[in-house]
Amino acid sequence: MLSAVEGESEIVGREEELADIASAVWALHSGEGGFRAYVGDPGIGKTRMLLALATAAREAGVATLWDQSGRVETLIDFVLATQARGGGAVVVMDDVHGHGDAVVEGLGRLLDLTARGPLLLAIAYRPRQLPLSMAGLLCRAPARLGARKLAPLTLDQTKLLVGDRPDLAMLHHDAEGVPLYARVLADAGYSSSAPLLAELATLPPSEFAVAQAAAILDHPFVPETVIAVCDLEAEATRAALDGLVSLDIIRTSRPGPLLSFRHRTLAAAAYHTTPMSRRGALHLRADRELERRGAPAIMRAAHVANSLDPARPDRYVTLALGARQALSTDPAAATGWLEVAEAGLGRDHPHWRETQLLLAKARLHMGRLDDSRTTFLSLEDIDAVMHTGRIERFLGRYPEAAALIQAGLTRNGSPDTRSVGLVELSAIAADCSDHADSDRLATEAARIARAAGDPLRECVALGSAAWARTALGDVAGGGAAVLAAARLADSMVDAVVVQDIDCLRLLGQSELLLDRLADARRHLGRGVRLARRTGQRHILPNLLKSLTELELRLGRLDRAGQVLDEAEPLAAETGVIVIQTLLAALRMHVLLWQRPVAEVGLSVAAGERATGLAAGANSVLTWPLQAQVALGEALVHAGQPGHGGQILLTAGGGPLLPKVSPQKRVRWWEILAVAAVGESDLARADEYATLAVRAVGQAPTDIRRGFAFRARAYVDSARGATAAALAAGEEAVSSFAKAGALLELGRAQVLVASAFIDAGRLEDVADRLAMAGALARRCHSGRLVEMVRAQLARLPAHAPRRDWLSVLTPRERDIASLAGQAMPSTEIAAKLHLSVRTVDSHLGRIYRKLGVANRVALANLLNAGAPRSGGEV
Repeated sequence: MLSAVEGESEIVGREEELADIASAVWALHSGEGGFRAYVGDPGIGKTRMLLALATAAREAGVATLWDQSGRVETLIDFVLATQARGGGAVVVMDDVHGHGDAVVEGLGRLLDLTARGPLLLAIAYRPRQLPLSMAGLLCRAPARLGARKLAPLTLDQTKLLVGDRPDLAMLHHDAEGVPLYARVLADAGYSSSAPLLAELATLPPSEFAVAQAAAILDHPFVPETVIAVCDLEAEATRAALDGLVSLDIIRTSRPGPLLSFRHRTLAAAAYHTTPMSRRGALHLRADRELERRGAPAIMRAAHVANSLDPARPDRYVTLALGARQALSTDPAAATGWLEVAEAGLGRDHPHWRETQLLLAKARLHMGRLDDSRTTFLSLEDIDAVMHTGRIERFLGRYPEAAALIQAGLTRNGSPDTRSVGLVELSAIAADCSDHADSDRLATEAARIARAAGDPLRECVALGSAAWARTALGDVAGGGAAVLAAARLADSMVDAVVVQDIDCLRLLGQSELLLDRLADARRHLGRGVRLARRTGQRHILPNLLKSLTELELRLGRLDRAGQVLDEAEPLAAETGVIVIQTLLAALRMHVLLWQRPVAEVGLSVAAGERATGLAAGANSVLTWPLQAQVALGEALVHAGQPGHGGQILLTAGGGPLLPKVSPQKRVRWWEILAVAAVGESDLARADEYATLAVRAVGQAPTDIRRGFAFRARAYVDSARGATAAALAAGEEAVSSFAKAGALLELGRAQVLVASAFIDAGRLEDVADRLAMAGALARRCHSGRLVEMVRAQLARLPAHAPRRDWLSVLTPRERDIASLAGQAMPSTEIAAKLHLSVRTVDSHLGRIYRKLGVANRVALANLLNAGAPRSGGEV
């Protein structure tokens, strides 16, 4: 139970037990004895607690004796001799359940000695294997001599043990909270398996042989199956099974007479100790027995793959049938079985084409897109054509994808094929920014699937329609499609959903756009869990991308970064540039707000990586636009508002952003407004803010309303319209709060606090900045922390007064003095013989240097004669 994070001296999850050990050892110095029994299943950490107790006793100078041999008389003599010298003693006995009835009497004497002097007796045992006589003895012990059952680790404790991992929750569940199993599962069962191998090594030969035979089965089994598989005599096998149960290697499993290994890690250890030749013979026996019992192909396929019999060509059919059944639940196993079949079947075999088609599908589910595409292209049936079109779409080859799918629809007009094809064409249209056509195609696909009684296909189609309608700004239509899709998704069991997990991604992504965050989290979380559990790597990166977007919306920057850490390598493995680009853009957002201002170059680099990945892509596609906005936003916040703003304008097609979907324009206009203010082009900034607010009125959601009114507040603040800025800022705060967008809420609170400072209403600032600071810490946002500090520095109680003339250049001093007298830019330009644009550019730099947002704040600062250190708002 050692911590992978803290080092070998750290014990995870046993704080109470460790405190008790210190207390028990301390009590020995006052002549008080005691008893500790650590109880639990194998691997729970009993021996580790005994080691901790023995170490604490030795460090305290107490005579300590550890015994595993069961020589109780030796222990008693040691205690009596130590007590005769007037000293305390600690006796440690591990695995006392294995010593049988022989030590019961001596253990009783040791318990009596704990009441007569400073003796601390510490034992450990497995309750399932404790002899009845010993259990009776321990139950009759005084109340002060109680046992301590070690509890399973919690999820957080497992995290400390094995480190943070994308599959931590699944690993914790599979390990059942047992530290040993968690370590074995975390390192794929190699170095940490030594205790399991040691336990198996102590078995008698017959029991070891039966354990190996049982491990071949890989599922709960009845004794008769092991008897049929094992190469021992039936009676010897039964006796060995009884022995394995008594040793807690094998346990009875509910319901009925089913048996199974104590844990699957122990079964894996037994399997890997079986020699290859014997392993094949056992697999062959297992398959014959399962065939005799009429077991389904999915239960036989692993045995067939490990024991092929050239004289039985029908066994290749079993592999194909098993793979078909496992295609959506275990594509890795299906791929392995089919590759074995492929190696044994000739091209003229009647099952060759079916095997190839299944193999291509299995490789697709594993994320091996190029391998899958190559296999599909060697086939000519309609299923292969449609799947090839889907792969081409994944890879961003939209013309090729559309041509293949249209050809497939021409060749086969069945309802299932037509529904699948229309959904694929809808996805292509959405990626090509034709959201109206995407909605039309998806709606027709949903109608066909509903008429055919196919809820899974209908759910996928409705999710596509919801996304398209919401992207168009049709909030009501998108909401209706989302509700219908959610009813279908929630009514389907996992075994159905795993056939197309994309239904959950489309649904969750649309719910996110509609501010239905709790529903989005539920559906995306279910999708990620199913994709991980089934090994469907082709869909997992896209699901994780949507989950990252959700975490960013919630302001959980650390969590968003962790999800990206899992998603980026998976996307690179699949070779899907689209997803790699979108993940790089999301990484920019995480870095921009997670890191302090001084590290803004990291976010710019992530934005440049996104645009680099999207280089050469058609400008009408949606995903290159997201790369462009990521880079543009990073540059705006990096002090290059002109460059960043121009990137956005070029990508969006001009100030009205015709190339951007209506749903996303508000966010772009806010960034453009910030860029224009940074360039001191307040007229253009006002135009962008006006466009944003007007668009929200046409298709309102809380998050878009927040973006629009924050843009309005930012521009009004820069124009010196403080009252208007406060009103708009309050709208932004309210909207972001309703949307659950905590990071955006914190930014809006800082903006409102800045406007209060500009208005001289300092009594309203402290609470705002306190809330913003709390949100910054909760979101782990280094940049937001600095924004809060910058505004605090503008308050008299938080910043020393200094000479503002020392901060500005001579030209900036002249312009600042005139602007502080409420002189407009045109008059300042005429008076100093400069252009208006030059004056505004200087004013922008002055505002940033002095930490003010507009002319009103500048005038207040100059009139007070005490400018403060500022910062970004």
